[in-house]
Amino acid sequence: MAAIQLDGVTKAFAGGVVAVDDVTLEIGDGEFLVLVGPSGCGKSTLLRMIAGLEESTGGTISIGGADVTDLPPRSRDIAMVFQTYALYPHMSVRDNLAYGLKVRKTGKAETARRLNRLSLLLTLAAGLFFCGMTWALGRDGRLDLGDGLALIGLFLFWQCIQVFDVLKHNVAHKKSFGPLFWFDALVVLAAAYVMYVSIDWLVAWLSGLHGRFLGAQNLGWLSGWLMVLPNALFAVFYGVRRRTDIVYASQIGDGHICIPLCLGLAALFRPVMVTPVFATGLAVLTGAALLHLIFVGTTGGLPRWLGGALIATYGWFVYAGLLS
Repeated sequence: MAAIQLDGVTKAFAGGVVAVDDVTLEIGDGEFLVLVGPSGCGKSTLLRMIAGLEESTGGTISIGGADVTDLPPRSRDIAMVFQTYALYPHMSVRDNLAYGLKVRKTGKAETARRLNRLSLLLTLAAGLFFCGMTWALGRDGRLDLGDGLALIGLFLFWQCIQVFDVLKHNVAHKKSFGPLFWFDALVVLAAAYVMYVSIDWLVAWLSGLHGRFLGAQNLGWLSGWLMVLPNALFAVFYGVRRRTDIVYASQIGDGHICIPLCLGLAALFRPVMVTPVFATGLAVLTGAALLHLIFVGTTGGLPRWLGGALIATYGWFVYAGLLS
Protein backbone atom coordinates (compact mmCIF):
# COMPACT_ATOMS: atom_id res chain seq x y z
CA MET A 1 0.00 0.00 0.00
CA ALA A 2 1.06 3.63 -0.52
CA ALA A 3 -0.41 7.08 0.07
CA ILE A 4 -2.12 8.83 -2.88
CA GLN A 5 -2.15 12.62 -3.30
CA LEU A 6 -4.28 14.46 -5.84
CA ASP A 7 -3.53 18.16 -6.35
CA GLY A 8 -5.94 20.11 -8.55
CA VAL A 9 -6.64 17.13 -10.83
CA THR A 10 -8.84 18.08 -13.78
CA LYS A 11 -10.20 16.25 -16.79
CA ALA A 12 -11.84 18.09 -19.66
CA PHE A 13 -13.04 16.26 -22.75
CA ALA A 14 -13.37 17.66 -26.27
CA GLY A 15 -16.25 20.07 -26.58
CA GLY A 16 -15.62 21.68 -23.22
CA VAL A 17 -17.17 18.94 -21.06
CA VAL A 18 -15.42 18.95 -17.68
CA ALA A 19 -15.74 15.53 -16.04
CA VAL A 20 -13.41 16.20 -13.09
CA ASP A 21 -12.89 19.75 -11.90
CA ASP A 22 -9.93 20.70 -9.67
CA VAL A 23 -9.98 17.75 -7.25
CA THR A 24 -7.53 17.91 -4.37
CA LEU A 25 -7.50 14.83 -2.16
CA GLU A 26 -5.12 12.84 0.04
CA ILE A 27 -5.61 9.13 0.74
CA GLY A 28 -3.42 7.76 3.52
CA ASP A 29 -1.44 4.54 3.42
CA GLY A 30 -3.87 1.70 4.21
CA GLU A 31 -6.89 4.00 4.26
CA PHE A 32 -10.19 2.75 2.80
CA LEU A 33 -11.94 5.47 0.81
CA VAL A 34 -15.30 5.40 -1.01
CA LEU A 35 -16.28 7.90 -3.70
CA VAL A 36 -20.04 8.50 -3.68
CA GLY A 37 -21.99 10.51 -6.21
CA PRO A 38 -24.66 10.40 -8.92
CA SER A 39 -24.09 8.78 -12.29
CA GLY A 40 -21.86 10.89 -14.54
CA CYS A 41 -20.28 12.98 -11.79
CA GLY A 42 -16.73 11.78 -12.60
CA LYS A 43 -16.07 8.99 -10.07
CA SER A 44 -14.88 6.44 -12.64
CA THR A 45 -12.96 9.08 -14.58
CA LEU A 46 -11.05 10.05 -11.44
CA LEU A 47 -10.20 6.42 -10.70
CA ARG A 48 -9.07 5.88 -14.28
CA MET A 49 -6.75 8.87 -14.04
CA ILE A 50 -5.24 7.53 -10.82
CA ALA A 51 -4.66 4.15 -12.51
CA GLY A 52 -3.24 5.85 -15.59
CA LEU A 53 -5.95 4.66 -17.95
CA GLU A 54 -7.05 8.23 -18.59
CA GLU A 55 -4.80 11.26 -19.09
CA SER A 56 -5.49 14.26 -16.86
CA THR A 57 -5.66 17.73 -18.39
CA GLY A 58 -4.54 19.48 -15.22
CA GLY A 59 -3.07 18.92 -11.76
CA THR A 60 -0.72 16.24 -10.43
CA ILE A 61 -1.13 12.69 -9.14
CA SER A 62 1.36 11.24 -6.66
CA ILE A 63 1.58 7.66 -5.38
CA GLY A 64 3.92 6.91 -2.53
CA GLY A 65 5.41 10.38 -2.77
CA ALA A 66 6.36 9.99 -6.44
CA ASP A 67 4.75 12.02 -9.22
CA VAL A 68 3.07 9.54 -11.57
CA THR A 69 0.97 12.01 -13.57
CA ASP A 70 2.70 11.22 -16.85
CA LEU A 71 3.63 7.59 -16.15
CA PRO A 72 1.89 4.74 -18.05
CA PRO A 73 -0.31 2.31 -16.08
CA ARG A 74 2.31 -0.45 -16.03
CA SER A 75 4.78 1.84 -14.22
CA ARG A 76 2.39 2.84 -11.42
CA ASP A 77 2.21 -0.60 -9.75
CA ILE A 78 -1.51 -0.14 -9.16
CA ALA A 79 -4.59 -2.15 -10.08
CA MET A 80 -8.17 -1.19 -10.88
CA VAL A 81 -11.23 -3.43 -10.88
CA PHE A 82 -13.80 -2.43 -13.49
CA GLN A 83 -17.57 -2.53 -13.05
CA THR A 84 -17.85 -5.49 -15.41
CA TYR A 85 -16.28 -8.80 -14.38
CA ALA A 86 -14.36 -9.24 -17.65
CA LEU A 87 -11.39 -6.89 -17.53
CA TYR A 88 -10.24 -7.62 -21.06
CA PRO A 89 -12.95 -9.27 -23.18
CA HIS A 90 -10.51 -10.16 -25.97
CA MET A 91 -8.44 -12.30 -23.56
CA SER A 92 -9.19 -15.71 -22.13
CA VAL A 93 -9.73 -16.17 -18.41
CA ARG A 94 -6.21 -17.53 -18.02
CA ASP A 95 -4.70 -14.58 -19.91
CA ASN A 96 -6.66 -12.14 -17.74
CA LEU A 97 -5.35 -13.77 -14.58
CA ALA A 98 -1.79 -13.82 -15.92
CA TYR A 99 -1.77 -10.28 -17.26
CA GLY A 100 -0.46 -8.68 -14.07
CA LEU A 101 2.39 -11.19 -13.90
CA LYS A 102 3.12 -10.62 -17.58
CA VAL A 103 3.41 -6.86 -17.06
CA ARG A 104 5.86 -7.51 -14.21
CA LYS A 105 7.86 -9.75 -16.58
CA THR A 106 7.39 -12.82 -14.39
CA GLY A 107 8.92 -15.97 -15.89
CA LYS A 108 6.69 -18.44 -17.69
CA ALA A 109 7.40 -21.22 -15.21
CA GLU A 110 6.54 -19.05 -12.20
CA THR A 111 3.43 -17.69 -13.96
CA ALA A 112 2.24 -21.23 -14.73
CA ARG A 113 2.88 -22.28 -11.13
CA ARG A 114 0.87 -19.39 -9.67
CA LEU A 115 -2.01 -19.83 -12.10
CA ASN A 116 -2.11 -23.56 -11.44
CA ARG A 117 -2.21 -22.93 -7.71
CA LEU A 118 -5.04 -20.40 -8.07
CA SER A 119 -6.97 -22.79 -10.30
CA LEU A 120 -6.65 -25.57 -7.74
CA LEU A 121 -7.85 -23.32 -4.91
CA LEU A 122 -10.90 -22.18 -6.88
CA THR A 123 -11.73 -25.77 -7.88
CA LEU A 124 -11.49 -26.99 -4.28
CA ALA A 125 -13.59 -24.07 -3.07
CA ALA A 126 -16.28 -25.06 -5.58
CA GLY A 127 -16.24 -28.60 -4.24
CA LEU A 128 -16.65 -27.40 -0.66
CA PHE A 129 -19.52 -25.13 -1.70
CA PHE A 130 -21.48 -27.91 -3.43
CA CYS A 131 -20.87 -30.36 -0.58
CA GLY A 132 -22.03 -27.81 1.97
CA MET A 133 -25.14 -27.02 -0.06
CA THR A 134 -26.07 -30.70 -0.36
CA TRP A 135 -25.53 -31.24 3.38
CA ALA A 136 -27.64 -28.18 4.29
CA LEU A 137 -30.57 -29.30 2.13
CA GLY A 138 -30.46 -32.84 3.55
CA ARG A 139 -30.38 -31.88 7.24
CA ASP A 140 -34.08 -32.67 7.62
CA GLY A 141 -33.44 -36.31 6.68
CA ARG A 142 -34.60 -36.20 3.05
CA LEU A 143 -34.18 -34.45 -0.26
CA ASP A 144 -37.59 -33.63 -1.72
CA LEU A 145 -38.77 -31.90 -4.89
CA GLY A 146 -37.80 -28.41 -3.69
CA ASP A 147 -34.33 -29.57 -2.67
CA GLY A 148 -33.87 -31.27 -6.03
CA LEU A 149 -34.85 -28.11 -7.92
CA ALA A 150 -32.41 -26.09 -5.78
CA LEU A 151 -29.50 -28.46 -6.51
CA ILE A 152 -30.25 -28.61 -10.24
CA GLY A 153 -30.71 -24.83 -10.43
CA LEU A 154 -27.41 -24.28 -8.65
CA PHE A 155 -25.63 -26.64 -11.04
CA LEU A 156 -27.18 -25.01 -14.11
CA PHE A 157 -26.31 -21.53 -12.83
CA TRP A 158 -22.72 -22.64 -12.30
CA GLN A 159 -22.51 -24.06 -15.81
CA CYS A 160 -24.30 -21.12 -17.45
CA ILE A 161 -21.56 -18.76 -16.28
CA GLN A 162 -18.95 -20.88 -18.07
CA VAL A 163 -21.10 -21.37 -21.17
CA PHE A 164 -21.79 -17.64 -21.37
CA ASP A 165 -18.06 -16.89 -21.23
CA VAL A 166 -17.42 -19.36 -24.07
CA LEU A 167 -20.24 -17.92 -26.20
CA LYS A 168 -19.05 -14.36 -25.56
CA HIS A 169 -15.51 -15.34 -26.59
CA ASN A 170 -16.81 -16.96 -29.78
CA VAL A 171 -18.88 -13.89 -30.68
CA ALA A 172 -15.93 -11.56 -30.04
CA HIS A 173 -13.70 -13.67 -32.29
CA LYS A 174 -16.46 -14.39 -34.82
CA LYS A 175 -16.29 -18.11 -34.19
CA SER A 176 -19.08 -20.66 -34.37
CA PHE A 177 -19.54 -24.29 -33.42
CA GLY A 178 -18.46 -26.36 -36.40
CA PRO A 179 -19.80 -29.76 -37.50
CA LEU A 180 -17.23 -31.58 -35.35
CA PHE A 181 -18.70 -30.02 -32.19
CA TRP A 182 -22.16 -31.42 -32.91
CA PHE A 183 -20.64 -34.77 -33.89
CA ASP A 184 -18.76 -34.89 -30.58
CA ALA A 185 -21.98 -34.04 -28.71
CA LEU A 186 -23.81 -36.92 -30.43
CA VAL A 187 -20.95 -39.32 -29.63
CA VAL A 188 -21.02 -38.27 -25.95
CA LEU A 189 -24.80 -38.77 -25.76
CA ALA A 190 -24.57 -42.17 -27.45
CA ALA A 191 -21.72 -43.24 -25.16
CA ALA A 192 -23.72 -42.11 -22.11
CA TYR A 193 -26.70 -44.19 -23.22
CA VAL A 194 -24.53 -47.27 -23.73
CA MET A 195 -22.90 -46.76 -20.33
CA TYR A 196 -26.23 -46.42 -18.52
CA VAL A 197 -27.65 -49.53 -20.19
CA SER A 198 -24.48 -51.49 -19.38
CA ILE A 199 -24.50 -50.44 -15.73
CA ASP A 200 -28.19 -51.29 -15.42
CA TRP A 201 -27.53 -54.75 -16.86
CA LEU A 202 -24.53 -55.25 -14.56
CA VAL A 203 -26.52 -54.29 -11.46
CA ALA A 204 -29.37 -56.61 -12.45
CA TRP A 205 -26.91 -59.49 -13.02
CA LEU A 206 -25.12 -58.99 -9.69
CA SER A 207 -28.43 -58.68 -7.86
CA GLY A 208 -29.30 -62.20 -8.97
CA LEU A 209 -26.12 -63.74 -7.56
CA HIS A 210 -26.02 -64.81 -3.91
CA GLY A 211 -23.51 -66.45 -1.61
CA ARG A 212 -20.36 -65.33 -3.41
CA PHE A 213 -18.13 -62.27 -3.55
CA LEU A 214 -19.54 -61.19 -6.92
CA GLY A 215 -23.08 -60.98 -5.65
CA ALA A 216 -25.88 -58.81 -4.33
CA GLN A 217 -24.36 -58.54 -0.82
CA ASN A 218 -21.32 -56.68 -2.20
CA LEU A 219 -23.15 -54.64 -4.80
CA GLY A 220 -22.25 -51.36 -3.11
CA TRP A 221 -18.54 -52.16 -2.99
CA LEU A 222 -18.41 -53.46 -6.57
CA SER A 223 -20.28 -50.47 -8.02
CA GLY A 224 -18.03 -48.14 -5.99
CA TRP A 225 -14.87 -49.74 -7.37
CA LEU A 226 -16.34 -49.55 -10.84
CA MET A 227 -16.41 -45.77 -10.44
CA VAL A 228 -13.19 -45.36 -8.44
CA LEU A 229 -10.75 -47.37 -10.57
CA PRO A 230 -11.15 -45.35 -13.82
CA ASN A 231 -10.74 -42.12 -11.85
CA ALA A 232 -7.69 -43.54 -10.09
CA LEU A 233 -6.06 -44.50 -13.41
CA PHE A 234 -6.92 -41.07 -14.79
CA ALA A 235 -5.31 -39.40 -11.78
CA VAL A 236 -2.15 -41.52 -12.07
CA PHE A 237 -1.85 -40.79 -15.80
CA TYR A 238 -2.02 -37.00 -15.42
CA GLY A 239 -0.19 -37.04 -12.09
CA VAL A 240 2.84 -38.57 -13.81
CA ARG A 241 2.60 -35.77 -16.39
CA ARG A 242 2.47 -33.23 -13.52
CA ARG A 243 -0.91 -31.88 -14.64
CA THR A 244 -2.43 -31.61 -11.19
CA ASP A 245 -4.91 -29.01 -12.46
CA ILE A 246 -6.54 -31.65 -14.69
CA VAL A 247 -6.53 -34.20 -11.87
CA TYR A 248 -8.24 -31.85 -9.43
CA ALA A 249 -10.74 -30.52 -11.97
CA SER A 250 -11.82 -34.01 -13.07
CA GLN A 251 -12.17 -35.46 -9.58
CA ILE A 252 -13.95 -32.39 -8.19
CA GLY A 253 -16.32 -32.44 -11.16
CA ASP A 254 -17.14 -36.13 -10.77
CA GLY A 255 -17.32 -36.34 -7.00
CA HIS A 256 -18.48 -32.94 -5.80
CA ILE A 257 -20.49 -31.32 -8.60
CA CYS A 258 -22.11 -34.20 -10.50
CA ILE A 259 -23.17 -35.92 -7.26
CA PRO A 260 -25.39 -32.98 -6.21
CA LEU A 261 -26.81 -32.88 -9.75
CA CYS A 262 -27.64 -36.60 -9.71
CA LEU A 263 -29.20 -36.32 -6.26
CA GLY A 264 -31.25 -33.36 -7.46
CA LEU A 265 -32.51 -35.26 -10.51
CA ALA A 266 -33.42 -38.28 -8.37
CA ALA A 267 -35.30 -36.07 -5.89
CA LEU A 268 -37.50 -34.76 -8.71
CA PHE A 269 -39.14 -38.18 -9.08
CA ARG A 270 -39.23 -39.39 -5.49
CA PRO A 271 -37.85 -38.14 -2.15
CA VAL A 272 -34.31 -39.30 -1.40
CA MET A 273 -33.96 -40.41 2.20
CA VAL A 274 -30.77 -39.23 3.88
CA THR A 275 -29.10 -42.08 5.78
CA PRO A 276 -26.17 -41.88 8.22
CA VAL A 277 -23.91 -43.13 5.41
CA PHE A 278 -24.94 -40.08 3.36
CA ALA A 279 -23.75 -37.69 6.06
CA THR A 280 -20.56 -39.70 6.56
CA GLY A 281 -19.81 -39.63 2.83
CA LEU A 282 -20.29 -35.86 2.65
CA ALA A 283 -18.08 -35.45 5.72
CA VAL A 284 -15.33 -37.50 4.06
CA LEU A 285 -15.58 -35.50 0.83
CA THR A 286 -15.59 -32.19 2.70
CA GLY A 287 -12.70 -33.19 4.95
CA ALA A 288 -10.56 -34.35 2.03
CA ALA A 289 -11.29 -31.20 0.02
CA LEU A 290 -10.53 -29.00 3.03
CA LEU A 291 -7.26 -30.84 3.64
CA HIS A 292 -6.23 -30.33 0.02
CA LEU A 293 -7.29 -26.68 0.17
CA ILE A 294 -5.12 -26.01 3.23
CA PHE A 295 -1.99 -27.59 1.78
CA VAL A 296 -2.43 -26.16 -1.72
CA GLY A 297 -2.94 -22.70 -0.21
CA THR A 298 0.04 -22.91 2.16
CA THR A 299 2.61 -25.10 0.41
CA GLY A 300 1.38 -25.09 -3.19
CA GLY A 301 0.52 -28.78 -3.32
CA LEU A 302 -0.20 -31.97 -1.39
CA PRO A 303 2.96 -33.55 0.13
CA ARG A 304 3.75 -37.09 -0.98
CA TRP A 305 3.66 -38.40 2.59
CA LEU A 306 0.14 -37.05 3.01
CA GLY A 307 -0.93 -38.53 -0.32
CA GLY A 308 0.40 -41.89 0.84
CA ALA A 309 -1.47 -41.51 4.13
CA LEU A 310 -4.75 -40.80 2.31
CA ILE A 311 -4.28 -43.87 0.08
CA ALA A 312 -3.51 -46.00 3.13
CA THR A 313 -6.62 -44.66 4.87
CA TYR A 314 -8.75 -45.58 1.86
CA GLY A 315 -7.19 -49.07 1.84
CA TRP A 316 -8.03 -49.52 5.52
CA PHE A 317 -11.57 -48.28 4.86
CA VAL A 318 -12.05 -50.89 2.12
CA TYR A 319 -10.49 -53.66 4.22
CA ALA A 320 -12.63 -52.86 7.26
CA GLY A 321 -15.75 -52.67 5.14
CA LEU A 322 -15.17 -56.05 3.53
CA LEU A 323 -14.53 -57.68 6.91
CA SER A 324 -17.79 -56.28 8.27
